[in-house]
Amino acid sequence: MRITNLKAENIKRLTMVEVSPDRNFVVISGKNAAGKSSLLDSVIYLLGGNSALDDVPIRMGEDHATACIETEMYIIERTFTERGSYLRVLSKEGAEYPKPQQLLNRFTGKVGFDPLALKEMSPKKQRDTFLRFITDQDKLDALEKEREETYKERTEVNRTVTALKAQLDQINVDPYVPDEFIDIQTLKDDISDAEGHLFNRESGIEKVVSLTGKIEKAQNDIENWKTEIKNIEVFLDQPAPKLVDLKIGLSEAQVKNIAIMDKKRYGILVENLEYAQDNSQSMTKKLAEIDTKKVEILSTANFPVDGLSIDSNQVLYHDLPLQQCAASEQLRIWTAVAMSFNPELRVLLIRDAALLDDENLELLSEMAVENDFQIWIEVVGEKEGSVVIRDGKVVQNSGLVTDEDPDAEEKMPWD
Repeated sequence: MRITNLKAENIKRLTMVEVSPDRNFVVISGKNAAGKSSLLDSVIYLLGGNSALDDVPIRMGEDHATACIETEMYIIERTFTERGSYLRVLSKEGAEYPKPQQLLNRFTGKVGFDPLALKEMSPKKQRDTFLRFITDQDKLDALEKEREETYKERTEVNRTVTALKAQLDQINVDPYVPDEFIDIQTLKDDISDAEGHLFNRESGIEKVVSLTGKIEKAQNDIENWKTEIKNIEVFLDQPAPKLVDLKIGLSEAQVKNIAIMDKKRYGILVENLEYAQDNSQSMTKKLAEIDTKKVEILSTANFPVDGLSIDSNQVLYHDLPLQQCAASEQLRIWTAVAMSFNPELRVLLIRDAALLDDENLELLSEMAVENDFQIWIEVVGEKEGSVVIRDGKVVQNSGLVTDEDPDAEEKMPWD
């Protein structure tokens, strides 16, 4: 279903215009402020609902405005007054439909008619627009959420892996260090015993000297003292502990225990690192499984162009962000997408065509013919073979001159 006739009176800059397009590619040309955009606005006012209406749709100085389009099946009219607007939809036989906007909503696209507007969306909004092609959107959203949570969790685990590796690099483990700690307390007790033994030895020597002196003074106690001396001498004959060696042993043990502690800490860090790496690998596997499920869901989507897909943030074309593709490739894709959004009313409206070169304009013309679509496009400058708007009026209608001096310029690539 295409537009066969468009009439507009007092819509913004227009006075009275009528266009009956006879081709798939309808070019609206004219100088700046001539009324080109107002003509396309008339179509939007008729098809886009109340949300598409501007605050001041009536030409300055007038008190009413009308717009009307005819298609193969319907006549759509909207009348504007100072009190508001009124929409009517009639059949070709003249029967009026009771709920006109509800009828229009059935065959007009939900995201508009301009592929360039789709192209200028942010990557996130483009991605959200593409969700309408997904048959199981709830399941895809759940997978996206699960993937996001798993990705964040894996990021934390990988930070732990990095921290553990850094700690391991700071520890120099001696391979000859024993696995268990040396009993420092036992060594300290041995030293204490040795120090007591030496103290007793010195005391015994002093006592021998004292007793020997007493022998001279007390002969009666000589025998007893001799016996005591013998006992003491027996004690003195025992080998004295090597205190210096014991202290050296204690010092060496303390150093070894520090090395053992590093070795045990290193072992714990190795275990923690292995656990964290296993956890990271498990999450990486889980992410791959989620991505596989997403691919399965996306494979059921009926995208209008082969090679299109989406991830959690943007639209992809052959696995690359669509916005990185060439401008002509993006134009072709977004035009195909816009066409798929308007399968019944096969009409697209393109503003800001000044951004398009001759090659892109020719591409749009070819796509309009190939897909049996009607593309209305606005260009600056009065072009031969187009609908020329001048001062709010049509002075040339698809090559038919309606003014004595159309002042038309060069031919365009679609001619």
